[in-house]
Amino acid sequence: MSRRGGRRYAEGEVVEPLYIAKAATEDGGIHFGNVAEGKCASIYYQERVLEIKRFEVLVHADSNVHGAKVLTGRYKVQNDHTRTREAARYSTAVNFEQLLFNVPRVAVGLSMIDIGMTKSCCIRVGSSASSIRRDGFTCDAESWTDGKLHYAAVDWITIVDEPTWQTGLFKSSSFKKWGLENRVTFDKPFPDGPPILFACLSSIEIAGKWAVRMYTTNIDHTGFTVSIVNSGEEDGTLGNLRSAAVTWIAIPGSEVMKKRNVWMGSFAADTGSKFHLDKDAPGGWNGWKGRVKFGFEFRRAPKIFVGLRQFCGVNDKNFRLQAITPSVTTSGMDWKLEKWGDTKLLSAGANFLAIDVDTLGTSGFEAFSSLIGPSER
Repeated sequence: MSRRGGRRYAEGEVVEPLYIAKAATEDGGIHFGNVAEGKCASIYYQERVLEIKRFEVLVHADSNVHGAKVLTGRYKVQNDHTRTREAARYSTAVNFEQLLFNVPRVAVGLSMIDIGMTKSCCIRVGSSASSIRRDGFTCDAESWTDGKLHYAAVDWITIVDEPTWQTGLFKSSSFKKWGLENRVTFDKPFPDGPPILFACLSSIEIAGKWAVRMYTTNIDHTGFTVSIVNSGEEDGTLGNLRSAAVTWIAIPGSEVMKKRNVWMGSFAADTGSKFHLDKDAPGGWNGWKGRVKFGFEFRRAPKIFVGLRQFCGVNDKNFRLQAITPSVTTSGMDWKLEKWGDTKLLSAGANFLAIDVDTLGTSGFEAFSSLIGPSER
């Protein structure tokens, strides 16, 4: 058999596609070779060909070399609301189809919340990634104290092989009356100037008026300022913000414009926006919708990582809010901010990260999740 063009041939016929692979050898060095899907990698080392099981796939012949080497997905918690327990924690195992070369970085954000009304009139919901390994991780959603989390959606992104990307988590349980403002410093300064920055809420605990707004300012090559404000934009009434966590991802701006594989943006709605009501929809869907245009044309429809950044609601009914992007093209996407049932919502907003994922490279292995189930915190 001869090998050429990223495919293995026999008598002129394509037998199977080949991937470029790398692996560590006995001398501690990194060497390269190829692998057919589902088999050991053939690594070339000191004029020998080694068959190695532990390897990382780099590029396939059909891969988009400009695609970001990441995985994305969404974990949904779905409960029978009549049986939801207080302070429950829900987890799912996200398993990669192939063992990664290194332990990846994982970031999560809340894209949907459905939490029951309690005596404390408090929203308590959080998301996180734990037990991060080369073959997968655990995605978690939880409430605590008297919180009853009926439904939730957690968007996640696994950064497989993007060494210039930085990500982190800002957390605080100490707030002034109006909220907080804090400077976040990058692990390493970005040499080419300010990066593009994505940020969203991954955890929130607020009582009183359910009104919170998170935003970032003063972005430069060394860091940024994150603000979490606990007052509604509509009437300025203060809530009681008790804790919050913000997930952030910073990507070199020069790299984005060169590869054109990532775009960051936001969408929002308030009482002045056009409201949509569908009386025939299941559960009486209603909310806001619109369309966002990307800053450039992607080579193919990107994957979307979305997270909530603000909301303002009335605290006498269950709180229900979801941000989704039902239709995505190479030039833009449709968005919806949904509420349902008897929830009273005045405004909401979300941030998004559109990513041209290298689906046939290191990030080309679909992840799946299975519900492990609730457990007490």
